[in-house]
Amino acid sequence: MTRAASPRVVVSGLGVVSPYGAGVKSLWTGLSAGACAIRPVTAIETEGLRSRVAAEVPAEVLGGLGASRRRSRADRLALAAAAEAMADAGLERTRSAPGGLPRRGGGRRHARGRGVVLG
Repeated sequence: MTRAASPRVVVSGLGVVSPYGAGVKSLWTGLSAGACAIRPVTAIETEGLRSRVAAEVPAEVLGGLGASRRRSRADRLALAAAAEAMADAGLERTRSAPGGLPRRGGGRRHARGRGVVLG
């Protein structure tokens, strides 16, 4: 693939839910302070496992995300991070956009090629 043909990627917003808490600021504060986020595991039973410590998202952070408890833990974490990233990018979810895609301003052309990457 030539350089001219390669797709461009622009990071326009960031969103994080981590063991340090919800939000990019919480993550950056924890990392820059050198704080350890490894604690005893509370989300699952650890009896019989080789390790009983992990860097899990604390229950109080998960409880404060505001997503429906009917969703899985992973869904709630992903939705919270995606909502922060969209807000950081100045995007809002709209029902009039194709597929409910986030967009800035009016018109369908603004919704093309946008998405949320989780990872």
